[in-house]
Parts: sequence; structure tokens; C-alpha cells
Amino acid sequence: MSIHGTCPILCSCGFEPDNWANWCEHNIADLYFCPHCKHHKCDTSCKHKIETKVCIGCNRDFTGTPESYCNRNCFVCPLCSSRIKVSASNVTSEDKPAKLFKFACDNCPYTYDTGVVTRPQPLRAILRGQSQVSITFRQFQKHWVEDQYDYGQKMSPASLSNLKLSNISIPQSESMKSIPIDEDEDKQASKSMGSKMQFDTSQPKTTSNLQPLARLLTASCSVSCSECNHALLLPKDSGPSLKWKASDYYPSISVIQDKLDLKVGSSNTLYFSIQNPLSEDINVSISFNEHIPKTFLKEGSIVTAIPVKSTTVTGSPKGTKNIPRHETRSYYLDSIPPETGPGWCILPLIVTVEKYESDKVHLQIPVHFSITTSRPSTVKVAGESTQIWKYGAWYLLDYGVFKVEQSEI
Repeated sequence: MSIHGTCPILCSCGFEPDNWANWCEHNIADLYFCPHCKHHKCDTSCKHKIETKVCIGCNRDFTGTPESYCNRNCFVCPLCSSRIKVSASNVTSEDKPAKLFKFACDNCPYTYDTGVVTRPQPLRAILRGQSQVSITFRQFQKHWVEDQYDYGQKMSPASLSNLKLSNISIPQSESMKSIPIDEDEDKQASKSMGSKMQFDTSQPKTTSNLQPLARLLTASCSVSCSECNHALLLPKDSGPSLKWKASDYYPSISVIQDKLDLKVGSSNTLYFSIQNPLSEDINVSISFNEHIPKTFLKEGSIVTAIPVKSTTVTGSPKGTKNIPRHETRSYYLDSIPPETGPGWCILPLIVTVEKYESDKVHLQIPVHFSITTSRPSTVKVAGESTQIWKYGAWYLLDYGVFKVEQSEI
């Protein structure tokens, strides 16, 4: 017998809920819960907003800027992503003062040096000038923009203002009109350009030519419901952040598999457990399709039935002792037939294979759980006066692969 992890929740993610093919599986830990809509929310059903954006290397605040990487001298190792130290030494080049920059990782033997730099410029510009990818891009840009088509030079705003005051207009040249482009000729020119530059992107990079990477900025985001704009995640500068997670309000459903095969024409009893995360009691009503939908069963026909359609799961007491892993098997074996305990219960699921040709079947059963409970005492929502909460979700009970035994005629 094996006990699987928490079953995923099925979400329509904005698609038509009647079409099972459009439903997506979400781990319950990745979902939010809207206390106003009384429904779980995935990332597609939420609005995200960046509240703060900082560099953890130099502690510079980038909030409100379009930057994704630190534009200062903050770099990380391309091998292990650890911090990189930058040192500079004064050298001479052709009797002129110059600089030599060296990069060394704090965690691994990675090192890199820029060579002699004679013109003062930011480190990012120096590395970009030595990058083979950047060099190749600039060559392509020069070929297509400057060499192929002559668009003329861009005039400054002051020059344009003087021309306007003098009532002088610029005659439209042929190069400024729409230019017909021959796609075959462009493709041929691109191939010839690539062969001339002899830059092969398929060649593996060695450690010596790997450049330091600019440090990625760290952002804190707020999440709100796209329907009612209720805040679901709100980071705070001090103290705990506001967070509405589905795992704090939805029960965890786990499947218990004590069979290795299913027999055609016979009833097979499987089990699943319900764990209540709340300190209040919850009433769970269970509904499902009698026949497993074709989305989850490509061939054959399998009928499901649950003897217990409604049950009450008591609240989880504080300080409940976890069951040691080596005792889990015997614990659940002793709990079958269905039993209940503080914050949990185990229910049977009867599966009947009416027709199936293959010798193996991956058994996945969508089941809807409707929850009714009193409003948690710790929950305070502005304008919320409802004392009874009702919400629900579709779970996918994944029992894994079974062998199918054909009935003897």
C-alpha cells in the first residue's frame, strides 16, 4: 500500500468550465483564496503589481524603473551564481595610463579579466564590448541599418526647430519611402553574413570565455483578485505580510492505494483521506461524474461511486503530533475501513471497470468537494458579515497505474 501526496486542484483558468480539456492542475500550495469571492485563485485569475525592486548586492532601490538587472558593478558567477569580487589595477599601454579589471568568485575557482582598458567606461559596457554575441549583433545591425538602406542622419530637435521657423521643408527622398524587401535575397544575405563572421552558436562555451553576469534584481509583489480587487498577498516592510493561501482554507485530499490491479466487471474499493486545515469543523459534500470523463480516460468505461456523500471533519487541534514515516503504513491499515480522527477522515471510493482493452490503466478521477464551515475566528475581512462560509473545488484523485485483469468468460 502506498499513500500519495496531496491531490492537485483543477482550475478552468478562465476557459469554459464545461470543457474538461481546458482545465489545468494546480498544487494547492500555489493557489490563493479570496475571502470575498469565496473561491480559489490561480495566477491567471490574479493581478500582480511590483511594490519594491532592489539589488541585494548594493542595496540600491530600483522601484519604478524598467531595469531587471543591477546597472552598477554588481555581478554574479556564471557557474554557481555566487558573489563576484572585482579588483582593478593600474597599468600602462603605449605609455598611456590604463586599467585592468579582474573578477573572482567567492565560492568557486572561476576568474575572468577584461584585459587592458584604455578608455574610461562602465564595467557593463566593457563586458558588452567583449561579448561575442554583442559583437555579432552589432555587425548584423550595421549591415542591415547602415549599409543596406540609407535612412539618413537623425537631426537634433534644435535643427528641426530652426527649419520650421525658416519655413523650410525637407524634400522626401527615395530612401525615406517604403522600401520593398525581397525575403529570399535577405535570407541569402543573412547566410553570407553568418559565414563571413564565422560565429557558431552551437559550439559549447568554455569556462575561460564565460563572462560575469549582472545581478538579477529582487522584487516583492502584491497580488489581488482580478474580480473584486481584494488583496491576497501584500508584503510589508516590517512584520508579517498579508497572505491568503488556499492551503489554509481548503482541505488536503490524499489518495491511498492498497491495490495493484483492477478486475473488469468487479467492484474495487479504493480510499482517500481528507485533512482539515482549519480549527473549525467543516462539512464536506462530495459530488462527481458517474463515468470518468474521456479527458482522463482515453478508452474503455469505468464507473465510480462513493458510499458516503457527505461527512463532517473536525477541526485540527493545536499541537497535533505528526505520525512518524515508518508508522504511516500501519496507521492507515488500522484506519481501514473508513475512520475519522482529529482533523482528518478516510472515505472509500468504489471503482467498477465495465470495459477496458489494455492491460494497464492510469486511474485519474475528478471529484468535487463542497465545504461549509463557520467563518474562522482569526479571519477579519472589511465589510464581511457572513458567519457561514461556503466554497468548493474540483480535485483530481490520481491513483497511479493499475494492471487490468480481464474477467473470465
